[in-house]
Amino acid sequence: KTPLRRKYGFLWEHAHWLWYLHKDAPLRPELDAAIQNLGLFSSEHSNHKRTVGVHVRHGDSCHDVYQNHRKCYPLAHHMRLVKKLEDEYGPYDQVFLATDDPKVIEQAKELFRQYKFIFQHIDRNIYEKGDENGVDVRPEFNDPQLVRDIATDIWAMAHCDALVVSFASSVAWVAYELLIARKGHYAPFASIDLAWGHEKNVGRFLEKPNLG
Repeated sequence: KTPLRRKYGFLWEHAHWLWYLHKDAPLRPELDAAIQNLGLFSSEHSNHKRTVGVHVRHGDSCHDVYQNHRKCYPLAHHMRLVKKLEDEYGPYDQVFLATDDPKVIEQAKELFRQYKFIFQHIDRNIYEKGDENGVDVRPEFNDPQLVRDIATDIWAMAHCDALVVSFASSVAWVAYELLIARKGHYAPFASIDLAWGHEKNVGRFLEKPNLG
């Protein structure tokens, strides 16, 4: 164990290693511009609005026979957790919605009009295709634009003030780690399924699951 891990735990250490790799990455200026165009600014910026990030992963999660701990939760489930965070920490000005499902975008507009949603305007239909093998073996996801789309969602969530996510997804735990490393402190979150350190995800890297 490193001194940093002994003092603060694996989550804090891993978050700062991730931030070290991202903070000066060549793609960062492009990602910064993309999220500012969405209306996301860091807390010290005059245009900052309190934002909760919501990650709704459907796609292969709905029929992945090899990783059956992944479940397909509806948007309404996530929004109930948003309400719980608001009850605890106060209202948010906007919701950043990251999802691979175009139907979730339409549901957000129709069913939750009391919230201001911001999201990427991208083609999500490609994620509806596929089979039980999941996205990891689909070569089309190596397309540079699709990689940028996913990177932008992660970077945007890392600039929110709180998150409602599925920690069964690596997108979610990478986003949360970047968020707390960027802020320099832990931030409110709610997971719809697993704990951050569950043995099915990050916990497999730990000597003791849930450490940190």
